[in-house]
Amino acid sequence: VTFIAGTATGAGVTFALVWQPRYDRRGEARYSSARNSGSVRFQQSTENRVGSFGYSVASTYDDGPGTLSGQVDYIANRFDASLTHSTFGPSFSSVTDEQITSLRVGTSISTAGGKEAIGRNIYDSFAILYPHQSLEDRPVIVGESFERGNYTSRSGALGPAVSNSLTSYVDQSVRYDVLGVPAGYDIGEGVRRVRPGYKSGYAIQVGSEAFVSALGRLVGNAAKPAALISGRVRLADDPAAEPELFFTNSAGRFAIQKLVPGKTYRVELFTSPGAGFEFTVPLDNEGLLDLKTVTVPVDITDQ
Repeated sequence: VTFIAGTATGAGVTFALVWQPRYDRRGEARYSSARNSGSVRFQQSTENRVGSFGYSVASTYDDGPGTLSGQVDYIANRFDASLTHSTFGPSFSSVTDEQITSLRVGTSISTAGGKEAIGRNIYDSFAILYPHQSLEDRPVIVGESFERGNYTSRSGALGPAVSNSLTSYVDQSVRYDVLGVPAGYDIGEGVRRVRPGYKSGYAIQVGSEAFVSALGRLVGNAAKPAALISGRVRLADDPAAEPELFFTNSAGRFAIQKLVPGKTYRVELFTSPGAGFEFTVPLDNEGLLDLKTVTVPVDITDQ
């Protein structure tokens, strides 16, 4: 609450009251006795997420003339919209003499890396996130947080998802996920670090051909769990390919990611003597490959 007394032409009081019950809601009331004018306003702001509503109601009085106004805001996946209605009059008893209604709808068409997308207004930089063909029609979503199903954009019939609020020359993260993804499908890290230039854009692919994850349990001679064993995983038909690390936990269980359907892989264990095993990912695998129990001819000693 604020009080200001005194004016250049005489005595007066200015009264202001601000009430903010939570971060996105704010109410204000102001009155000046010197000018015999005042205003009241209550507003709920929208959030940058699909399905967010906002609204505001306001009224002003200026020593006779008065106004009443209301506004409703809506955030959709491909556009945002605002509906405003205002009334004016020489006094509050005739405040509805003049009325104005306006509707504003904003959208954008963006392109980057050979991809196009329709999304909400873009004021600086952006990122287009599109699904790899292996995801078929499963939607990609983008958002700062996916709690309670919230997201800021979603891919669909009108194209990829658009992250529309990136800031130029600032390191920041673009977070993504995929809805209805098969168990074991590897979509990647779920976050991409970017540093866009002024009013620039990124094209980010979600998912890849190497989407299969394999699980299993490794045992040695006498069916003893191969606990805490390390090694590497290579493509069997491409020895020059960069290998991935392999290791087991204390129960001999292991997980291998970024596998391509139809490919054969060789696991080379760092044991003495050396050992390993091969497996092939089926062409029709949708994400998770259960290798069950894999036995290798190695004597396992107690650790």
